[in-house]
Amino acid sequence: MTILAFTYMGNGELSKVWPIIASLTRTVELLDLCREAEDKSQMQGFLRPDPLPSPGSWVEEEERRRVFWNIFILDRICSITTGWALGLTAANVHRRLPICGTFWNDSIPRVAPFFGIWDKSAADISNSVAFQPTTHHGSPSQPAELNGNEPGGSPESRNSHKNNTDARTIGAFAYFVESLESLCRINMYFLRQQIDFSNRQEVSSWLMRFKELDLRLVHWKMFLPPKWKDPSVPPPETANILDPNMSLAHVTHNTSMILLHQQIGYPEPPLRSLKLPNLCSAETCLSAATETANITKNYLARSSTCKALSPHWAFCAFVAAKILLVHSWFYSTKLSPQYRQLFNCLQEMEDRWNSNRVAGLRLSLAGQFANELQRLQGAYQADPTFTLQVVSPVGGLQEGGGLWYSSVAPSSYASLPGEGDSGDSTITNQYSSYVHKGPVNDAVRNTMEGGPVDWKSPSATSDSRMSTRSRAADDLSAIVASLAGEEFMEMDRVISLADFNLEAIGVSDFADISELGQAEPGWPAGV
Repeated sequence: MTILAFTYMGNGELSKVWPIIASLTRTVELLDLCREAEDKSQMQGFLRPDPLPSPGSWVEEEERRRVFWNIFILDRICSITTGWALGLTAANVHRRLPICGTFWNDSIPRVAPFFGIWDKSAADISNSVAFQPTTHHGSPSQPAELNGNEPGGSPESRNSHKNNTDARTIGAFAYFVESLESLCRINMYFLRQQIDFSNRQEVSSWLMRFKELDLRLVHWKMFLPPKWKDPSVPPPETANILDPNMSLAHVTHNTSMILLHQQIGYPEPPLRSLKLPNLCSAETCLSAATETANITKNYLARSSTCKALSPHWAFCAFVAAKILLVHSWFYSTKLSPQYRQLFNCLQEMEDRWNSNRVAGLRLSLAGQFANELQRLQGAYQADPTFTLQVVSPVGGLQEGGGLWYSSVAPSSYASLPGEGDSGDSTITNQYSSYVHKGPVNDAVRNTMEGGPVDWKSPSATSDSRMSTRSRAADDLSAIVASLAGEEFMEMDRVISLADFNLEAIGVSDFADISELGQAEPGWPAGV
């Protein structure tokens, strides 16, 4: 069922995917794959079917763990793309991350940290997520290291080695899981929040959530092990092969930055009256999209043309390409050359996926995303007053149960008026001229320069937390001021190809932790 779900998703047959994922999330609960053997409750139902027998070895236990994380990936992708509720939550999941592939393939027993999943009620927009679980954490029922006399785990994990539950035990697959969960958190706990932008306290809570999520993404990038920071430089022993999972983790991280910062960088009217770091966020989106294009192009150039890419990668490329289109429309600037690069990458993804299946009338998911980009371009070309929404679903989701697509394959590239042929212009130069453009940008200029603020006064709201007028004003003023500070502006947010110098890392360092080159030929990243 997992293989079918990934296949249908890549084929663009989304109406067949969602029922399978819904069934899978229930099945892993039935089989007790959501929890570790050492952490399972003794409570049983009256008519509960027997779960799987205990694993016979630590290898079998890790196999089951990896099956679970693949289904977890499907559940997250489904939620991000459709807006559906999560099937696997903190209430029913308590799993360790998969160990590094090198340890598993070389039969070296290791124990990875548990993975922190947020509780939905605790992550309400009115609550701070500063104290929500970090990425890695130990089991609440036992210490990080087990000895041979303690219960739980397979015989090998108890007796044949001393378990290390630190970050050195995980590899590229685990980091991809982490990056995807970050993207899901932004979708669940930021983009999908219902906010009354005329309510000062709600806006304050929303901006605080933005700042907290931004800081978590920055910390995730900051604390990546050095050897995993640069997706463009593979270790010597991998014969110039880039790891698909780690490359996809980097692309997913940059996608998270785009989705988090896009409403600040390209504000809608209710937000234009606030002195927010609009240019900083727009620069973050532009940089993240550019690096997504570079990483994707680099991976495609270094991998076999017969190797298909994960359907999730096509989603990330689409998000990056669309934000470049939004940036050009919003600030009336030349379209970045990376837009064409991403469009071509989606076409190559389409070709690679189709080379592994019988060609049909339906485009693959990558091809449908490429066609959606063409649709947006065409609408912009045909109507100068066309409004390109920053946050919006992919057009035509209802048609055939899939994404919007036409009967013509995306074989040609439609240029936007004024598309740039080089990437020499800096973002500062682009912003310096946007106020002289069309009526859309005149309106943006007027409101961003301090137009009238139509906030509800604290006394006019029913929010019990707003006890005084001064408190509401102070909350919003304080968070806006903090977003304008140098500490926020100068954070290193985006993972780039030139992020890290590997000169100080030797081959022996990679031999201990590297998972590069372990993916099975022909399988998409993340599978």
